[in-house]
Amino acid sequence: MKHIKNLCQIDSEEIVFNYTKNIGDITVNKSALSQILINLISNAVKYNDKQQTRIDVSFSKNETDYMFEVKDNGPGIPLGEEIAVFDLFSVYGVDKYKNKGTGIGLATVKKLVEGLGGNIKVTSPKDGGCIFSFNLKRLDI
Repeated sequence: MKHIKNLCQIDSEEIVFNYTKNIGDITVNKSALSQILINLISNAVKYNDKQQTRIDVSFSKNETDYMFEVKDNGPGIPLGEEIAVFDLFSVYGVDKYKNKGTGIGLATVKKLVEGLGGNIKVTSPKDGGCIFSFNLKRLDI
């Protein structure tokens, strides 16, 4: 996870980044998993409207899957749009730098997750933020 943090250039005091440590070895497509996490984490930073961005990445596993969760404290996703955010070219608002997104990042994430035998969903709690939850099929079983 440290290399993802470095790739996303998360070294600012304005960003609190927590992740599950000591997960051991996992057998997945490293490039695909890296791209998934980079897209989700960079979106969490770019679209955050708080003074301090908070990102929590958690990991667990069971007999068949690796499970990941990327949680942020941003504005969340409008009610009813949780599925549409994964559609190609779906764009909702502008980022903190007033740039309009392309709608490619989350579509790419969904395609990668599904290509690795998993599923992804997003929830947006009433108090704000997003929780992207996805699983990847274990290749070591």
